[in-house]
Amino acid sequence: MAELKYKSIIPNNKPYWLLTIQNWINQQYKGLPLRNERSEFDALQYFIDVAISDLSKTRAISRSVISTEIRTDTGKTVLFIKRNNKVLQTYYIE
Repeated sequence: MAELKYKSIIPNNKPYWLLTIQNWINQQYKGLPLRNERSEFDALQYFIDVAISDLSKTRAISRSVISTEIRTDTGKTVLFIKRNNKVLQTYYIE
């Protein structure tokens, strides 16, 4: 079994909303055994999209367009969190 990992292009000074999403993901997925399958990424994407929606309703996200995208290349699947179409953070299962 594998675990969920991430890489961020902005390791310091992350926006509050991104730290909040990161924290929620850590609470939800900590110690959870995962398989590197599309269904796991679909579930993670749904979780993040709901978090983005909740943070938008509370105005924690107000000036940016935040989106998620799952991509598979050469057999490796990743999930991107994007702000204004620029990748901020990448989640992968390893």
